[in-house]
Amino acid sequence: MAADGGHWFSILATIIVPLATVIILFTPACSGTITHTVGDSIWSIPQTEGFYNKWASSRLFRPGDILYFEFDRDLYHVMRVQNWEYQMCETNIVIPWEVYRDGKAWVTLPEEGYYTYICNVLDYCSLGLRFELKVNKSDSP
Repeated sequence: MAADGGHWFSILATIIVPLATVIILFTPACSGTITHTVGDSIWSIPQTEGFYNKWASSRLFRPGDILYFEFDRDLYHVMRVQNWEYQMCETNIVIPWEVYRDGKAWVTLPEEGYYTYICNVLDYCSLGLRFELKVNKSDSP
């Protein structure tokens, strides 16, 4: 009798364990946090005007999501700036909200609202190295 119980257990384990693994791997995390690779590539001067804004407008950002920037730290950086600095591609930013210079940056979007990012090295911002995005409420579609 004990052998039969063990046999059924091993059959159930062979079915349940792989099924549970598939469910875990393909179910989004409860937090719903998404990491967005900015531009789906490296952070650099784009070949087309408005490239990064087109990229941002094609995505839904929620509080807790992460922007991932990868760039050559000797040539570029990322700054979160005020809207007017973004609009004017201001190069003399005294106190930016955030600055990332290490070549890789993970930036958490903490709450709903508008966020603006630029690179103010030389004239890179006016060459298109900037974008704005809107973070929506976590429960909005």
